Amino acid sequence: MPYLIRQNEEYSGIFTKTDLIKLLEKNINPAEVTVSTIMSKPILTLDMDTIVSEARQKMWDKNIRHYAVTREKKIVGIISINDLDA
Repeated sequence: MPYLIRQNEEYSGIFTKTDLIKLLEKNINPAEVTVSTIMSKPILTLDMDTIVSEARQKMWDKNIRHYAVTREKKIVGIISINDLDA
C-alpha cells in the first residue's frame, strides 16, 4: 500500500513497498533511515477526470506504479497500477 507523506501541512512525497525493497536491497537498516530520505518525490498526479485507459498508459509509459489523484489541484486519493489492472 502506498502512503502519501505530509510535511508542514503539504504533501511532499509518496512511500511505497518498492521504496522499502530498494532500501533492503542496499543492505540499509530501515531503523536508521527516515521515510523522507527514501520516499519518491515529487508526487506525480492525475486529475480525477482522467480516462482510465489514459491513466494506465501514463503509468506504463513512465514505469510509475502510483499516482496521487487530484480534484481542483488538491490531492483527494491515490491510484495504483494494480487498481487499473484488476
